[in-house]
Amino acid sequence: LIWGETIHWGLFDVGRESLADGARRWAERTLQLLGPEDGKTFIEIGCGPATTARRLIGEHRVTVDAIDISEFQLTRARSANGDYISDGRLRLLKGDIVEVTLPIARYEGAYSEAVFFHVFAKERCLRNVRRALRPGGRFVFDDLILKRLGDSSSLNQAFHRFGMLELYTEEQYAELLDRTGFLIV
Repeated sequence: LIWGETIHWGLFDVGRESLADGARRWAERTLQLLGPEDGKTFIEIGCGPATTARRLIGEHRVTVDAIDISEFQLTRARSANGDYISDGRLRLLKGDIVEVTLPIARYEGAYSEAVFFHVFAKERCLRNVRRALRPGGRFVFDDLILKRLGDSSSLNQAFHRFGMLELYTEEQYAELLDRTGFLIV
């Protein structure tokens, strides 16, 4: 986790990699876990500038619906992905994943990077994503996980600008995912 004007995620082996390298490696891991196949349809939750969507579309010839609550991020995504938007391979949607009504069984996969710690009402969000996935569809996402109950005060202090975070232990998250129809792989 690296602080700057915003919070960034990345996959770092030794901690000396640049933020760009860490972010690229994180996206590679997301795509590897997602297992995209050409011609399929995916949804990105919290797309930011849609960097991962651009890679997914370019490398696997898929279609991506990308949703973000922030008009600022959607503007960034529009400016960086004009060709994919104009040819219909990338569709940008403004909305809150907890509130938006996603089409039922439309997507072969869903993914979200560095977004879920922002999400409140996670159970409603997960149910929404689950309904939008076709049978066998994968959802690859990350979140902050508590090591044990009671660990949230330091994280909430560090991330206070986002409000009180909805954080779970690994066991609680497993129960939540099970309740919402997901199988952890």
